[in-house]
Amino acid sequence: MTIWMALPAAAVCVSMFYYAAATIAAVRFARRTTSRLPPLPKVPPRVTVLKPLHGSSNSLAANLVSFLEIAYPRVDFYFGVENYEDTAIR
Repeated sequence: MTIWMALPAAAVCVSMFYYAAATIAAVRFARRTTSRLPPLPKVPPRVTVLKPLHGSSNSLAANLVSFLEIAYPRVDFYFGVENYEDTAIR
């Protein structure tokens, strides 16, 4: 068998292996998505909200209050500015 016949035959074998592996992966994924989700933990995980600030506007205070009104039991807020001269600090 010449190389001109072996090379396409090898390519067909590799592509058939790829299609079989992709089909198996798709079936496994479909089975996993139809199963029930695990229950949520009793204690909610801690969440951190990082809000970068730059400059000031008329609605800055209202925007910051909307972040603080998040109804989540364990949340930390960090507000950051680029430098000490930023007007958002005031």
